[in-house]
Amino acid sequence: DEDRFMLVQLARIGIGNDDVYDRIRHEVRLSPLFRFDWFIKSRNTQEIQRRCQTLVGLLQKDAQIK
Repeated sequence: DEDRFMLVQLARIGIGNDDVYDRIRHEVRLSPLFRFDWFIKSRNTQEIQRRCQTLVGLLQKDAQIK
């Protein structure tokens, strides 16, 4: 669920925006989906950036295979 949320927010905000990962972090903190998910709420901007980049890389790799 966290990965899907971050990918949707990345697409909504735009991967090219300078503050995209700060905004994703802000959206995670505001979302009722993660009200009790302290792990995702405690991630800093760099950790969110790394996870998003990993997810985008996996999606690109999967698209190349198909």
